[in-house]
Amino acid sequence: MTPNGLTAPLARWRLHLSRPVSGQSLAVFRILFGALIFWDFWRFILHDRVWRYWIEPEFHFSYPGFGWVSAPSELWVHIAWAGIGISAVMVAIGLFYRVAIVVLTLLFGWFFLIDAAEYLNHFYLVLLYALILCCLPAARVWSLDARLFPRPQTVLYGAVHILRVQTEIMLIFAGLVKLTPDWLAGEPLGLWIRDRTAGMWLEPLAQHDWLIAAACWLVIALHVLGAPLLLWHRTRLAVFLIYCVFHMGNAWAFNIGIFPWLTIAATTIFFAPDWPSKLLARLGVRLPETPAMASGATLLPRAAMLAMALWIAVQIALPLRRWPLIPRCGGAATAIAFHGGCGSTTALPKASLSSPTARQVSNGSSIPTIS
Repeated sequence: MTPNGLTAPLARWRLHLSRPVSGQSLAVFRILFGALIFWDFWRFILHDRVWRYWIEPEFHFSYPGFGWVSAPSELWVHIAWAGIGISAVMVAIGLFYRVAIVVLTLLFGWFFLIDAAEYLNHFYLVLLYALILCCLPAARVWSLDARLFPRPQTVLYGAVHILRVQTEIMLIFAGLVKLTPDWLAGEPLGLWIRDRTAGMWLEPLAQHDWLIAAACWLVIALHVLGAPLLLWHRTRLAVFLIYCVFHMGNAWAFNIGIFPWLTIAATTIFFAPDWPSKLLARLGVRLPETPAMASGATLLPRAAMLAMALWIAVQIALPLRRWPLIPRCGGAATAIAFHGGCGSTTALPKASLSSPTARQVSNGSSIPTIS
């Protein structure tokens, strides 16, 4: 394709991403994101996880290239953790949003990088969304900033688009990561479900291997086929409701924190940017009309388009770099090995590496148990 032939589609795509749309869906995601992070912040305090994860251990495993990230003194760990809670609230209410989301991202990222043994793909997903939100005008609507510093309540469509793409990548890889021999045979889901339903009226159903295997295949189909159907308006609502049931079931069955609710919150971004006002109108609540901004009045900067393209390419490439290893690895643990960008929603039990004993490495023979 000649340069001129390439320029025309890029120009049309740039105009498409530069369309002004309502900032309501972005605001809803911002509010839910901040509220969920604050909820998780409080859960860690209630269950003493800050102490167990970052203060009590005598040794922390570093990520490659991040050996310089270490846990500060106990006092500063608690101060930094309080900073996460405060900044999460500020993000949710939209007060000094730009500063708050950057502070939240830096502090959350610091805790994430302190210890590779505490890695959880759900935390990685939070970090991805936080990094994206640092670049988005998510406080144009329903925020204290909007009251203090009035601005147009519209955003460029590119701000909504990048969240949709990130969520689509995460959902699709959440299905692909389960294409392992164990998962296709019904494990470890069978073990988890039988343990969770022991003594309940559901227990007899969990004893049927074919039901467990069918559930495993349906989960893959839900992600690999259902995620693209979120892009089509005719199937969007039905798929969203199925996802809601699926994630609420996950929240009931497994101890995976805010992840099910974060995924539901992120999936709302696929609806029309003004879906909140349309929903409220159906309920009889009328919101003031948003002043329209002339189409094409602001073009998405070329640097922003390049940054979006690079981000998307990296998010696809990172999990795919492990793809050839899947047939050789197999097993449920492949979800850990395969995950690299934002792929897996598989709730594998965490290794019990919090105790100093489990963290002692002796000639490479100390293997932590799975709790």
